[in-house]
Amino acid sequence: GRSAELRSILQAHGGVTRGEVLNWIRNSPVFSGWVGLMLGKLEVKSYEKNISVAIARAGYTKNGHHRWAPPANIGQEEAKEEVGEEGEGNDASDDDDDDDDDDGSG
Repeated sequence: GRSAELRSILQAHGGVTRGEVLNWIRNSPVFSGWVGLMLGKLEVKSYEKNISVAIARAGYTKNGHHRWAPPANIGQEEAKEEVGEEGEGNDASDDDDDDDDDDGSG
């Protein structure tokens, strides 16, 4: 949700295609080297399928026309960063599953 390029595609089309995500990864200064590593280990179709699985695991859902709609909470991280961590400190402790497991299994 932090890429301006992908956000503009989301806003314009209501979702992203796997191809758009693949192009973004390939053109990314951070991830472009990773593409070569993955394609050295996987066939292209397997690599592309794995990207589709990653998109789904990130919470995106297919909305037809080969587009993936973002999860409802996309962009909330950016909003939290703008507000700051005042009053938001409890969110970090909510992410710790260990505390919940200890309380529930005792």
